[in-house]
Amino acid sequence: MAGLAAKAVYEPVSRLEAFFTGGAVRVARDQRHLACACGDEVKVVDVATGTVAKTLPGDSEPITAVAISPDCKSLVAASRSLSVRLWDWASGECKRTWKPHRAPVADLAVDASGGYVASGSADRSIKVTDLAGGYVTHHFTGHGGIVLRVLFHPKQLLLFSAADDGEVRVWDLVTKSCAFALSGGHMSAVPALALSPDGWHLLSGGRDRVVCVWDVRSGARVATIPVYESLEGLAVLPLGSAFPGVAPAAATAAGGKAPLFFATAGERGVLRVWRSDTGRCTYTHAGSSSSLLAAGGAAKKGGKAGKRAAAAAGADDGAAAAPGSEFVELLLLPGGRGLLAATGDARLLFYHPDGDAAGADGGGGGGALRLTRQLIGNQDEITDLAFLYNTGSSSSGGGDDDGDAAAGAGDAGAAPAGGGDGLALAADEPRRLAVATNSHDIRLFDVATASCVGACAGHTDIVLCLDAVRPAGGRELLASGGKDCEARVWDAASGACLAAAAGHVGAITAVAWSKSKAKGGRLLATGGADKLLKVWDTSKLVTADVDADGAGAPGAAAPLSALAAVAGHDKEVAALAFSPNDALLASGGQDKVIKLWRLPHLVLAATLRGHKRAVWSVAFSPVDQVLLSASGDRLVKMWSVGEGTCLRTFEGHTAGVLRCMFATAGTQVLSAGADGLLKLWDARTGVNTATFEGHDDRVWGLTASSGPAEALVATGGGDARVVVWRDATAAKAAEAEAAEEGLVLQQQELSNALADGDYASAARLAFKLQHPGKLLEVLRRQPGGPTAALGALQGLVGRLSPAELATALSYCREWNTTSRNAHLAQVLLQAVLRSHGPEAILAVPGARELLDGLLAYSLRHASRLDRLLRSTFLLDYTLAASQVLLPADAAGGGEPQAGGGGSDAEADGAPGSPQQQQQQQQRQQQQLSGLLKINGHAGGDDLDDDWASGSAGGEDGGSGSGGSSMQQDDDDDDAAEQDGSGDDGSGDGSSSGKDAELDGSAELPGWGGGASNGWGSDGDEPAADGDADAGASGSDDDSSGDGSDEGAAGGSEPGSSSSGDGEEDRPQAAGGSGSASEEGEGDEGDEGEGEESEEPAPEPAPAPRSRRRPAAAPAAPAAAAPATRQPRARATARGAQQQAPQQASPPRGRAGAGRKRKAAGAEAVPAVSPARTPPQRTLRARRA
Repeated sequence: MAGLAAKAVYEPVSRLEAFFTGGAVRVARDQRHLACACGDEVKVVDVATGTVAKTLPGDSEPITAVAISPDCKSLVAASRSLSVRLWDWASGECKRTWKPHRAPVADLAVDASGGYVASGSADRSIKVTDLAGGYVTHHFTGHGGIVLRVLFHPKQLLLFSAADDGEVRVWDLVTKSCAFALSGGHMSAVPALALSPDGWHLLSGGRDRVVCVWDVRSGARVATIPVYESLEGLAVLPLGSAFPGVAPAAATAAGGKAPLFFATAGERGVLRVWRSDTGRCTYTHAGSSSSLLAAGGAAKKGGKAGKRAAAAAGADDGAAAAPGSEFVELLLLPGGRGLLAATGDARLLFYHPDGDAAGADGGGGGGALRLTRQLIGNQDEITDLAFLYNTGSSSSGGGDDDGDAAAGAGDAGAAPAGGGDGLALAADEPRRLAVATNSHDIRLFDVATASCVGACAGHTDIVLCLDAVRPAGGRELLASGGKDCEARVWDAASGACLAAAAGHVGAITAVAWSKSKAKGGRLLATGGADKLLKVWDTSKLVTADVDADGAGAPGAAAPLSALAAVAGHDKEVAALAFSPNDALLASGGQDKVIKLWRLPHLVLAATLRGHKRAVWSVAFSPVDQVLLSASGDRLVKMWSVGEGTCLRTFEGHTAGVLRCMFATAGTQVLSAGADGLLKLWDARTGVNTATFEGHDDRVWGLTASSGPAEALVATGGGDARVVVWRDATAAKAAEAEAAEEGLVLQQQELSNALADGDYASAARLAFKLQHPGKLLEVLRRQPGGPTAALGALQGLVGRLSPAELATALSYCREWNTTSRNAHLAQVLLQAVLRSHGPEAILAVPGARELLDGLLAYSLRHASRLDRLLRSTFLLDYTLAASQVLLPADAAGGGEPQAGGGGSDAEADGAPGSPQQQQQQQQRQQQQLSGLLKINGHAGGDDLDDDWASGSAGGEDGGSGSGGSSMQQDDDDDDAAEQDGSGDDGSGDGSSSGKDAELDGSAELPGWGGGASNGWGSDGDEPAADGDADAGASGSDDDSSGDGSDEGAAGGSEPGSSSSGDGEEDRPQAAGGSGSASEEGEGDEGDEGEGEESEEPAPEPAPAPRSRRRPAAAPAAPAAAAPATRQPRARATARGAQQQAPQQASPPRGRAGAGRKRKAAGAEAVPAVSPARTPPQRTLRARRA
């Protein structure tokens, strides 16, 4: 029931493609790979499987020469564009390109060390180039024609060259000169050179049909051997080797010298072995025709077919080879174990001597060369395909011989390659594949090894169609039709032609066998370009003995008789198919119609119309009475045979459909078309279940195995490629099941790791499972915060490949798009940047897009965090202000008493113990330090000194300049004169010269103008008349001369802290005549915001905007300290407001507060007690 399982996946298991189009071919020293010129590319071919292992791209010009270094580390290739390229053999990387000649290079050779390459060119020159340095070391000229061949001496510093002027030259690499000009031996071009094993004799083969032997030391010609054919290849065979015709190692020639044995190949397609001292041919192998592969194996056992083939080859020894069978290259395989010959039709033939082929008598008659492997370098266009099952077991008497041939062919793949398993085949699967190409022969390939094991030769023109049948109890037959207007029947096992059907007057374009159990193989139908349909009787061929009938010999094919003939279509017949019971024959043609014929007399039964273009293929269902058709209108249609109606249309191909067939016992459909696609359909629903890509051109051939499993499918097309597909549905299902099981286990491991707290393993598993959500959860649950997550991620991303690194960056980009996950995205990004350098990150696929996405959102998050950080400054300020005010209110014990001359200490009560006062002062210093750091002040020791000096200097000055509790520091106007601060208040209560700077835009509450609740006098009681701001300066506000207020005549009370709102040192507003307020309102400056100093000071220049800092309340009177800048005592505006309730509410801001004080007069406020926190200034701009 395995065959009834629906198929879902086909995988290519073998691929035959073009790798050699003629020209240069070289064998690697390990004999496992070939380097072949294929158009403008160099193909490296695996000899064991016949597949292309590597492709070295070119420059759009054909390759003219190829060379491989002896150490198999470098490959050098030259093209018609004059460029020479050096490739690394292992990596396939082009290491250097140069142009050494002014004309195309004809041949290349690498010396024994692998460091130098010699190039012979059509510009008649030879150059030696250092491969490592890329410079030319030698330049030789002297030939009168194109240099066809160059060769290094393996041991001496000598270089040999041959040209089409018939001259051979020996070049000394030490003196850089021509040592010998070997002329007079050839009258035509010399394309072949070879050295003797000892290196002292040079052999040259020319197209003038002679081989010359030269003495390298003297330059003399030793011998001239006529070979009677134009030579293209020459190889010297080691003395005593297993090659047939080669004498043992102890053999000597006349004069005591060892003879030379060499093999030649040329225009006749024949391999010959020659002896130099006698000039005799010691062995001949008529051998380029691949049809002799099976015959050669049969000849080994004395089979009749082999003897006939050998006799035919011997009879044609003097004739020219068939087109494409001539040899164009001959190489001795490394180690001297075989020969490689290239033919004109791009075939590579491997020859090996038999194990017992050593000629004991020196005459070479004891063995033979055996064609062990054949690689087809260029199939050209594939026209049709057919699977074959029988490789030697047949009912005929010749089956034993054929089995030996197949066994010999099976051994072919292992000899040159050193082994190779190939494709594993089941017992019921086909062993060979018949391929029809744009040639006269049908090539038979071994499905397992992809080697061409034989050919069916007999057609005189291109073969267009194939079909095979396995009748019950009979031999397997193969039918073919070609442009020679003949159909031929072949024995599938031996490749012998059994019969020929002549009668068409046009090319035969379609053939089909009857396939019923009773009549299978008894009828053959043919259709051609002459619009005719014919049915032929082949019943005698099913059980007939090919040898008994004499078939298989050239010209011995038996004729077939036609049972019926009819003009079936108005145009060329393109497709034929027998019904499963052999009752009907379906035909499709270029006239767009399908016709059903009753057999055996070809009576028309029905005509099916519906296609809009030519019908290229038809097929009957094996279980239902339905017919399938494929047409150039891109459609596949299913027809009812009984009713003649279209049941279903399969749409999906983007070009014409050329082949179709039923699969899986008629439940599925396979189709192939000009779009190069193989499609799998459900026969009942018409749904395209799968599409497979394997070709670059139209697919002309489609065949499937007929075993119970129907597991193999083969396709061939116009791209010269044959692809063998295997049903992988069960394997894929097993893989999917195993993968699902492994996924479940890994998910369980992930859950266990999370439960156990192994977050590093959990992160690794989550990443391996490609679960970004799980990975995010693991990072969130990681104890220790981002630092611990960073450590876990560094161990994870440090070993990632570029593809996995791209996945990690994509996770990072996705997480970074939301603020909730942005911090973890940045942690992952930090781990990646720490573990991988810039080069590794830039090498990640799609790195630019990933980094662009990360950068955009990272900038957005940075901006958001910056705004949040700035907002925290206000929060810190608010918290600090609250910490300043709350303890003061609690320690004051109620509302302060408003009195004429009472100080803050009197209003708030007595301070605590000295220890509590010291602790309170320390807390004040810490709070002030934090506030100043927030506002940009450096803080530190200067702040402590200022605070201490402000606390100690706050006492009343008898000269009218009272000790100020606030020190003003403005780094921006150090050079500016402070208004009214340096004349009369220079000694009393002055703080140190270091002033803390506060932001002017964030005025602290209670530090300047009117005191808030708990610090100033009560709003309902007027301030005492005697309180005045000691040392307050009003000159700053009297710059215009009008509206200045008069200061208090008497000094302020000792220890009182005078403050005046709006009087701090700030830049004037543009156009203002008086001192500017903190908001820069210069129009209010002439109203005066404080008291004038006792001694008027000259009006200073407008000072820049300054910042104020608090000064500690004075703890004890201190001596006056000289200072260049004195703080000005201020009068509060709150008292002025309370004394003038009838005045209208002033405008908002400090200017309004100044007008209040001007109307009500400046009143002194009690000094702040040392035990209490100094009042802070309120934000005037925010007060109502």
